[in-house]
Amino acid sequence: MNRNSFYGPLSDPAGDAGHEEHPARVGFFTDTSVCIGCKACEVACKEWNRVPDDGFDLLGMSFDNTGMLSANTWRHVAFIEQPPTDLGIPKFERPGAVSDPSRAATFAG
Repeated sequence: MNRNSFYGPLSDPAGDAGHEEHPARVGFFTDTSVCIGCKACEVACKEWNRVPDDGFDLLGMSFDNTGMLSANTWRHVAFIEQPPTDLGIPKFERPGAVSDPSRAATFAG
């Protein structure tokens, strides 16, 4: 590894996604303020770019069944900048210390 290995564009990961003669990298923007985690944007992107399926190894542990990140599977993360009190969460029920399990999904990020 030379001293400039972290400078400039990274190598194209499209080959890791199963493309033999892969096209140039593409990207898209998602309005995370309306994201509900349905992953339709991921499905549409894979369909539009003809990315092969990843075997459909669903875990059944949550809405995000992918289990890991790879060159053809990813996740969006919603960052919330407001403190918990601004979200209507009582101080005794801040994330990490949920006292009512039925409300835990409300605080999951």
